[in-house]
Order: sequence, then structure tokens, then C-alpha cells
Amino acid sequence: MNIEKRNIEIIDDTMAEVLRRKTPQQRLAIAFGIWSSARKQLTNYLRSQHPDWNEAMIQKEVARRLSHGIDKSRFSRFKRVTPVEETQANGASPEDVIIMKMKYYKEGESEKHLRDIVSMLKISGDEIDRSYIEFWSKKLELVDIRNAILQRLKNIG
Repeated sequence: MNIEKRNIEIIDDTMAEVLRRKTPQQRLAIAFGIWSSARKQLTNYLRSQHPDWNEAMIQKEVARRLSHGIDKSRFSRFKRVTPVEETQANGASPEDVIIMKMKYYKEGESEKHLRDIVSMLKISGDEIDRSYIEFWSKKLELVDIRNAILQRLKNIG
């Protein structure tokens, strides 16, 4: 895969600092928004590519693509959070959100996914388990995308 060098909007240092100060609950809300957006994009993409499919077929394919062999690992890494008082929820780890966004980029090449990933890495810094991302990048054949993301992160210094 040849990734073109495009102008990607990267979160600025001031906003990165603001987001670093977010609570786990606030970060969960942001991550959920990113995941929801990616799921909607995939659903719409499948509808456009398969107009003959019914809704059940589309949702089954969305679920299959979202899992892609990584589910066992992702589910073991879920984080238990309390987004609202007296309510608990499982949330995907930032690493798994990054990996899924790399997959979505590979499928549709939406720059939004790369922008989101670079911003997440810029905000979270050492909190992100990069070896986990490297492992799954190799396994899911996303190494070119991962390398392009790391280069862009390095370029914004």
C-alpha cells in the first residue's frame, strides 16, 4: 500500500494538553465517539457497495470486519470505567481504537482516521502500549500505515 503524503490536520500542542487533563470518563466519551463514527462509516460503505444486502447482512459484515481476529485480545484489554455515577461500562483500550482506525483507513483511506490516530498518540504519549500496536500492525498487515503515522508524528515533533 502506497500512502500519499497529504496535509493532515494534527491536534495542536495546546489542545493536546487540554485533552491530557481529561478524566478517564471524558476520554471514554471521546473514544466512543471515534468508534461510533468509524462504525457508521463502515456501515455506509457496505450499504453503498452491496445495495442488494438487507440490514441483517450488513450488520453481520460490520461485526465480522470489526472483529477480524483481534477480538480475543481486545476483550481481554477492556477497561472498566464509570462514565456516569452508579453506572459502569467496558471501554476499548486506546491501542485497540488505534488498530481499528488503521484497519478502517486501509479499507476506505479516510484521512480522518490518520488524523485521529496521530492526535491520540500526541495526547497520550507514553500511556499508549506501542509494542501492542506494532504486534497487531504486523499481524493485520498494517505496517505501512503504522510507519506513516509514526513518521507524521515525528514530523510534528
